Amino acid sequence: ALGASKEGPEHFARMLEVLERMPANIRHSTGVSNALIATYLHFSDFKAAFRVYGEMKRKMHALRRGEAGNVSNEIPDTITYNTLITACATNGEDEKALQLYRDMKTNGVPPSLRTYVGLITSLSRARGGSRVEEAEKFFNIAIDDGIVPNEFLFTTLMDAQVKAELPMDAFATYERMLDAGVQCTAVTFGCALHACWVCDGAEEGVERAYTILRDMTERDVKMNDWCSNAFVRVISRAD
Repeated sequence: ALGASKEGPEHFARMLEVLERMPANIRHSTGVSNALIATYLHFSDFKAAFRVYGEMKRKMHALRRGEAGNVSNEIPDTITYNTLITACATNGEDEKALQLYRDMKTNGVPPSLRTYVGLITSLSRARGGSRVEEAEKFFNIAIDDGIVPNEFLFTTLMDAQVKAELPMDAFATYERMLDAGVQCTAVTFGCALHACWVCDGAEEGVERAYTILRDMTERDVKMNDWCSNAFVRVISRAD
């Protein structure tokens, strides 16, 4: 029902009225709260989403202190944190994303692949510039946590390295991805091509761009506009 309320603010307002009439154990359940957070974020109401989380977090702390009743089904779970961390990445709130991760660890909520993708994305989009060293640290923490890196985790790290203008690091991540047999997407190749643009030497950038183009062809990945523009931009440096 909350998902359907995304059709428009008026639907959401009516859904909130329905929620208020529901029994408290349903209204405050983790699943409903998660859906409520996601819907608030859909309407760009960052503060309201965090208010819901704040209430869930308060119950978690009370439960840990033995001061709450049966609220174990009303506290944050991995989905709660992943939804909020992803929103932080979209809104340039890297510090909030890191605090959410610390909350997860403190409260024993297990991170997932999506958690680390969101964290690294947040760090790559930090308002003060890519926090690449921390992004690399979380990539390694993910592996230590038993996460098997996929195209999203590798590509977000590459993006952080490119934004920090560390093309050699980005190429190393790209090669590591290929060696691991992870499927590359157009976004992956686009990041690699942008790394070619920030190479110190124009010739090296062009040579690597052609190699990446060959890799795309061998894997039958279609070049989108983002990749095409990046490739042309790199090649133009040699003119």
